[in-house]
Amino acid sequence: MAEYDGITDFLKAAPRRLGDARELLEPPSYNPRGSDASYRNLRAAMYLAGYVVECILKAYIISRVKGAQTLRAASAAMRQQGIDASGLSSTKGHNIPVLLSLTDLEAVQLPEDIKTSLGICSKWKSTWRYSPDPARPEDARAFVTSAEKIFEFVKNRI
Repeated sequence: MAEYDGITDFLKAAPRRLGDARELLEPPSYNPRGSDASYRNLRAAMYLAGYVVECILKAYIISRVKGAQTLRAASAAMRQQGIDASGLSSTKGHNIPVLLSLTDLEAVQLPEDIKTSLGICSKWKSTWRYSPDPARPEDARAFVTSAEKIFEFVKNRI
């Protein structure tokens, strides 16, 4: 079994990463007067907020597969049903549009704010961890807020 593959793992990790992302939106405590203090941690906040969405979507996917408690089991059951769910525990599993496509959420009448939030968070890339480009404060706040809305909406459907 893969480490951190279970529904409970994802349901525990998501709110923790959300807390981390919110904290990174705050002014930094390290060198708070530095020339980059106004944007230093914002890309990291967005990066972690993307994992919030990834975790809650993975938990949702698992919850929709009868008898599955892990992403690996859900993926195998989906493949048996003819659904291409391969690679969810690898790079493909970091792609929010791919994860979303494996849910029934696109078929649900979503509230406008959730549609907007999904549009914002669908731009997330796990490779942001390498990005030297700073994020704008308004973009970072919108991204973290969007991740929070998605988390609450999806969590309430599990």
